[in-house]
Amino acid sequence: MKKNVLFDNRPYMWGWETVETKGRNTVRFTFVETGPAMSVVPLERENEDIFLNLIQEKREPDGVQELKAVGGYNRLGESYEECALRKLREEVGIAALKEDLVDMGRMVGFTVIKLPIRLFYTFRWQKDKGATDFNIKSIRMSLDEAVNKVMRHEFGDESAVLAVLRLYVLKNQGLL
Repeated sequence: MKKNVLFDNRPYMWGWETVETKGRNTVRFTFVETGPAMSVVPLERENEDIFLNLIQEKREPDGVQELKAVGGYNRLGESYEECALRKLREEVGIAALKEDLVDMGRMVGFTVIKLPIRLFYTFRWQKDKGATDFNIKSIRMSLDEAVNKVMRHEFGDESAVLAVLRLYVLKNQGLL
C-alpha cells in the first residue's frame, strides 16, 4: 500500500490518498482530517419566517462564488464559541455575545473524513458599528430558500448544508 500526502496544512487540515494494487485492480481511498473548526449562522425572525445570513465567497483558482455559512478554523487555544464570535466580526462585521450562540452540535456521520466541526446559530446579533469593508458578500435568504438551494447542490460547504438542514428540522419541530 502506497500513501500519498495530497496537502498538509496542519493543525487546520490535511489530506492523503492510499493506493493499493492487487493484481490488475487498483483501489484508491482519499482521507481528509481537519483541526477544530466551526460554522455559525446569524438568523432573523420575521413573523413566521426565519431568515439566514450566509456568505458568498470567491474561491480561487477558478473564481467560483460559493454559498456557505460564516466559519473557519479555531486558532490554537481558542474555543469553538470564541472562534464563532471572531469569524462573525471578521467575515461579516457582526457582533454577538457568547451567551447568545446556540450550539447545534458537531458534524457526525463521517467515517473516513474526520471533521471536528461544531455548528452554531444566533438570533441575537447586531452589525458592528466599527466594522470596515469586507471582501465577502453577505446573502440574506429565507430558510425555505436555503433548503431549496441545498437540494439543488448550490452550497460550497458541507457544514453549511448540515446547518441549514438542522435548522429546518428544528423549525419544523417547533424548536426554533
